[in-house]
Amino acid sequence: MGKVNDKKDSERLIFDMPEKAGFRSSAALVQTLGSRCTEGSRHIEASGRFEHSKRTDASDRSNFSHKPSVSASDSPGIGQGAFERVAMDSSRSKSNIPNSRTVSGTDKKRAPRPGSTGILHLNPSIVAGGVLLLLTLAAVALKPIIAGYGPQDVDILGRLAPPGGVHALGTDNLGRDILSRVLYGAQISLLIGFCTAIVSSLLGLVIGLYAAMYRRLDQILMRVMDAIYAFPAILLAIAIVAALGPSVANLIACLSFVFIPAVARIVRSAALVAKEQTYVEAAKALGASNTRVIWRHILPATVAALVVQATFVFAEAIIVEAALSFLGAGIPAPTPSLGNLLSEGKQFIYNSWWMTMFPGLALIVLVLAVNLLGDGLRDLLDPQERTSRTGGGRLFSLRRPGLRRKAKKEAREEHAG
Repeated sequence: MGKVNDKKDSERLIFDMPEKAGFRSSAALVQTLGSRCTEGSRHIEASGRFEHSKRTDASDRSNFSHKPSVSASDSPGIGQGAFERVAMDSSRSKSNIPNSRTVSGTDKKRAPRPGSTGILHLNPSIVAGGVLLLLTLAAVALKPIIAGYGPQDVDILGRLAPPGGVHALGTDNLGRDILSRVLYGAQISLLIGFCTAIVSSLLGLVIGLYAAMYRRLDQILMRVMDAIYAFPAILLAIAIVAALGPSVANLIACLSFVFIPAVARIVRSAALVAKEQTYVEAAKALGASNTRVIWRHILPATVAALVVQATFVFAEAIIVEAALSFLGAGIPAPTPSLGNLLSEGKQFIYNSWWMTMFPGLALIVLVLAVNLLGDGLRDLLDPQERTSRTGGGRLFSLRRPGLRRKAKKEAREEHAG
């Protein structure tokens, strides 16, 4: 484009530019240029450069007003300069747009999201439950070394000995070591609770998945589950054990049957939600069989709820086993279990309190450890629960207070800058 010599040539060049740039009129060109400049200034304001954006916006608006006035001094190269200024402003504004990987247009590191890293040490529930459970398992595994006596070793001369000395937790009415019997009883309770959780989870998983997939089968299976669920767990367990006979295997089968409905209902609810997802409908549209859809696409969506429910079944099975043994319908004597120890100690509770005190504490620690672990896994595996918790007023939270303080500090610095 040649150099303009006078005012008429500059005005003619301005009014010839819209046609060359593809615009119908000069007003359309001016309006387009003004909108681009306004958009660029807004991006600059968003990036924290408010003062600079005000100056840029004022200068751009004065240069590209609806009624431009061009003087002879500004006439040389006006067309090309205007386009170059718009291109430079546009590129500058794009470069100043805040990126998701930067904070306030700087190279600050992105603050870690709560729950994104370090989940285990951020959740006190998982830590507390895991530590208690590991200590219990270690004590049970090292029971011959820790106790030093067998659970059936009798010492008549040392009967009803108080805690201390050779027997750390005292002896019972037959002179048997309470520490040894508590450790062996905890082993029986852990075995029954773990096997019950595994068996009831597997059977409840199959029932819940197929009930969610087939409507006719759903009506039959869920009505049967509701009928079983209507009976109290302890009463139903007593009836089944009375029919089968007291033993460890029969007790596991009985408790597994009792807790199947709870697992099946949880799995069914999660499977119904997953069944309506787009990827399941896409798999059906591609010709996948119902069996493949169930085990390949719906099953992964129910694992989180299944794991959490299994931990609660674990804890509840320990309590029900202790209750059955306390009532005489559980583990038969002389096999030590926490329920049997409580039942034996109730006759001497006024004179030998340690016979009921320590088995009761062991039962509390076992159930508390498993429940804390289950509560932490629920927070960890449930995205809605994780995002809904803010950490304020919560005993167990995924959000670390240090992250909140750091985020607030960065927000104040951005506002001040």
